[in-house]
Amino acid sequence: MELGSKLPFSSAYFPYKNHLLRMLAGALSLENFLNLVRATCGQFSHGRKHAMDVTRTDHKSLCRALVIDFPEWFYFASFLLFAGNNLEESLMSKCTLGTPEMGQMRDKESLSSAAARYIAWVLSPISKSNQNLLVECLTKISESWTLKRFGSGTDDEEAAYCKKKLKKLKIHDKREVDVPAKEYDWQKMRTWLRETQNIYVKYTERIAYNSASCEANASHGFNLQQNVLLRRILLGILIGFPNYVTEDGCELLLHYAATDRIVQQSEITFAGMKHGKWNSERHEDSSTWTLECSKREASAGACLVFSLTDIVENISASYFEIEEKGLDFVYQAKLKSGKYLIKCVKRLIELNIHEDGILMLQDLLNRLARWRHQGREVLLFENDMDDVINSLSCRSSSLSGD
Repeated sequence: MELGSKLPFSSAYFPYKNHLLRMLAGALSLENFLNLVRATCGQFSHGRKHAMDVTRTDHKSLCRALVIDFPEWFYFASFLLFAGNNLEESLMSKCTLGTPEMGQMRDKESLSSAAARYIAWVLSPISKSNQNLLVECLTKISESWTLKRFGSGTDDEEAAYCKKKLKKLKIHDKREVDVPAKEYDWQKMRTWLRETQNIYVKYTERIAYNSASCEANASHGFNLQQNVLLRRILLGILIGFPNYVTEDGCELLLHYAATDRIVQQSEITFAGMKHGKWNSERHEDSSTWTLECSKREASAGACLVFSLTDIVENISASYFEIEEKGLDFVYQAKLKSGKYLIKCVKRLIELNIHEDGILMLQDLLNRLARWRHQGREVLLFENDMDDVINSLSCRSSSLSGD
């Protein structure tokens, strides 16, 4: 690819400046990311001449299509969106970040703001007004996650206290302020996802109104809620902050990203003694949601884990200077997504995936074998993984007549 981009006729294959291809094919770093933001959001969003060139190719412009072929940058931006000014707390801080000086960042904007601008451009490369609305939307989502992470979000006084602390974090070094981070369990994750959906609805309406009022109907048909990439942005949390989300919370987040559905928990009622009195308390069980999962949803969930692991592996190879730290990075992603993957595959077996043909079974077996050996193996899932692979192998053998 690098050699091809240097050929004198490379512009025939890579129009709109092949320097963009070089940036996308380069190493992941904060400095390179900021350069990419300037090359896309800056060069292709300002000026009437450029706007007209991009509009002619609609949403499938060659520049955006080229960017989509390098999903690592999109997920890297998603991680930065939720990192804010607290990169040192992330899993990716275990390598040399190479943070650029503030003078290199236009108007001293944060990396989170730059990430929001890049994601907004990917989602809507044509309309600058849509991009501005999307930046607002993404910023609100990022801030809501930060507040939930440092506080319960259910008490007004605690929420106000957290906001004051977060303001200090933006001005001073984070080490001067001691704000304990809290894990996102199933309930907290579900609450946050609902809040996120409400934000999506609000901005979908604003974008629709903006589109209707524009003379140039460049953003016609743009639907924020139905955009698959929008849901995938939230996976930046699992990439950079897996330790802040419980196993159940990860399942809920992954299922939403894959299916656009926030699953409900089963409620188990039992009697218990509390303060000398018998009460009826309800405890939520997150283990039974797969019973309502369709074959299509289970397949989408498994495919998401496979693709996410591939992307995380590519990020680790490009971003981490020390191989061991890169392997740890991939391991953490597998650790958080493995249980969800196994549940999806078990559900596919229950729904008779073998009826879809031997090619489907063989493809799933190959993907499971590949996932198992990406990075370090997760011993916690070994028995379950053996069970699903053996079950699929038996069905495959019976279909092939072996």
